[in-house]
Amino acid sequence: MENKKQVGANGGLDGFVPRIREIPRCPKCKATDTIPILYGLPSPGWEQRVEKGRAVIGGCVVDGDEPDRECSSCHTQFVWPLKGKRVAIPC
Repeated sequence: MENKKQVGANGGLDGFVPRIREIPRCPKCKATDTIPILYGLPSPGWEQRVEKGRAVIGGCVVDGDEPDRECSSCHTQFVWPLKGKRVAIPC
């Protein structure tokens, strides 16, 4: 007896729900062009990211309530609800 797999109309992905990464949106102007705010002791590469406008330096002292995104359009700083785990590097 031959063992055959059932292939759905979409190439075998029946029931597959793709994960869509939600893009951080500014709560003030609703722009999606936001960048991360970096905290802690600067590491190699931070300067390049900041100069290219791909990040903002937030400071050295971290207490856990800091915003983690900044809007590139209106410069509003905010906490993105789906943020990842942050690691604070003491100064």
